Amino acid sequence: MSYTYYATTVPALLNVGMDKPELVGEFLLRKRHLGPSHASGLITPASFDPLIIDTVPDILTTGHIHKLGFKMYRGVNILATSCFQRMTSYMQKLGHHPTPGFVPLLNLKSRQIKVMNFT
Repeated sequence: MSYTYYATTVPALLNVGMDKPELVGEFLLRKRHLGPSHASGLITPASFDPLIIDTVPDILTTGHIHKLGFKMYRGVNILATSCFQRMTSYMQKLGHHPTPGFVPLLNLKSRQIKVMNFT
């Protein structure tokens, strides 16, 4: 739920986060943590936090909000994958705007993204 949380609470993401999940991914990369909060509760493990981004990844891929989005941020491909499920009342309640049937393909040699449309 961290994507929904940040998209609806971080001032820079308020008007765009639910429609541009790649910007939420960029935010998490800048914070070097995949989800320091879950809803409004802060996650504070006692000794080890597996969500800390110690090593800069080549690719960050997510899919929680069912919205296609992608961008390159400081050499990291950010991919927010879509889904195959149309809008549900629950998604609508959360402010999600799914893009069902779109699949991003990443060329690992060129790092270019091609989107396949299955609709």
